[in-house]
Amino acid sequence: MTWLAIVNPSAGAFRNKTFRTKWLPQIERVVTTVEYTVEPRHATILARQAKNYEGIAVVGGDGTVCEVVAGIDRNRQRLAVIPAGRGNSLARTLNVDAMAMAIASLSGEQSLTIDLMEFDARFSDGSLMRGLCASTLAIGYVVSVAQRAARFSRFGHSAYVMATPLVNPVAFPITMEVGHAPPLCRETTGVVINNTTYLANFRGFPQASLTDGLLDVMVLNAGWLPQNFHNLSILTKRGFYEPTRPQTADRVRVVLSRPSPLLVDGEVYDEVVELKVNCLAKAIRCQGSTIE
Repeated sequence: MTWLAIVNPSAGAFRNKTFRTKWLPQIERVVTTVEYTVEPRHATILARQAKNYEGIAVVGGDGTVCEVVAGIDRNRQRLAVIPAGRGNSLARTLNVDAMAMAIASLSGEQSLTIDLMEFDARFSDGSLMRGLCASTLAIGYVVSVAQRAARFSRFGHSAYVMATPLVNPVAFPITMEVGHAPPLCRETTGVVINNTTYLANFRGFPQASLTDGLLDVMVLNAGWLPQNFHNLSILTKRGFYEPTRPQTADRVRVVLSRPSPLLVDGEVYDEVVELKVNCLAKAIRCQGSTIE
C-alpha cells in the first residue's frame, strides 16, 4: 500500500530520544511520504489533500487521529495508528500500542472496520460544532484529569496516572437520554462516552467493542476516595471496586445545567451546554486487531 504518514511533532513521544533516533527513521522508511503538522487541525488539511494514497498513518495521539478522521476518505483509504501520544486509546484497543507492532501493521494484512462517534455540540453562545471521533467524549471529572495531565506531559504515558489523585470530582446536574429511554435528570461528577476499550492508560471499558455499532456510556457520581479506588481497580486490572457500570446505546444526549468543557479525543472545548452523540457503525477501516 501507499502510505502517507502525518506526523505531529508536538506529540509526547517526541520528548523521547529513542523515538526520535530509532522509531521515527523506521517509520520514514516504510511509508511512501511523510508530512509534519505545523499547527492545530493541520492534520485534517493534510488528510484531505492525500487523495493519491491508499492509507494514512497517524504518528501522534488520539487528538491527531481525530483530526485525520475528519479529513480522510473513509470509503477508500485505510487508517493506521503509530502511538506517539500520552493516552493512545485507539492504538491500545487495536493492539498496536507497541511501536514495533504499530510499524509492522503498515505492511501487515490484519485490519478491521471500526465504528466512529458522530457528535453535535452546542455552545453557550448558540454556536454548533459537528464532528467525528474514534475514542472518547467526556464531560466533568475526566476532562479535569486530562487538563491536569497536560501539566505532566514530560512524563509521557504516566501523566494521566499522576493526574488522577490530584483532581477532586465535583457534582453537577444534567438531563440525559441514553438510547431510546426517556430523559432523566440526575446528579453526576462526569459523563464518559467511549468507543474504545481504553480511556487513556485505563482499561475502563473492558466489554467495549470497536465493531458492535454501540456507544459505551459511563455516568460517574463518586467523591475523591471512591473515585480513586475505582481508578486503582481499573489500573491494576483487579476489578475489586466498580461503583458504576457502563451501559450501551446507539445514541446519547446530554443537556448540562451550566456551560462545561467537553473533551473530544484529547482536545478540550469550553462552554458546551448540550451534546448529542450517535454511533456511526462500520465507518472506517484500520490496521490492527482488537484485544480479546
